Amino acid sequence: MTWSWDVVPLKAGTRVLTLEIRSVADIEGRRIEGAGGQLFTTSIDVGVKPENLGEKVTRWSKAVVDHPLVRGFGSLAVVAAALAAGWRWLLKRPWPWIKGV
Repeated sequence: MTWSWDVVPLKAGTRVLTLEIRSVADIEGRRIEGAGGQLFTTSIDVGVKPENLGEKVTRWSKAVVDHPLVRGFGSLAVVAAALAAGWRWLLKRPWPWIKGV
């Protein structure tokens, strides 16, 4: 059996990989987990390719943009911009109760 995953190793060398496999049964819509699992541990050799400056900047910027605080601030900025645009539109339209202005 071959397992693969999408990761970017930052350092080359030998690493220890531990995998735990547990059994789970689904009987009539009920999920029943097994009492114990089996641990498999092995050493793997990790090789890395040199990362140029562009790839480093891209990886760093993705990490910053995906941070929850940055996403939250971005959402607040969009809401604030929409409120400002709405306020500007309200101030520019003629008020029905003011005549002759």
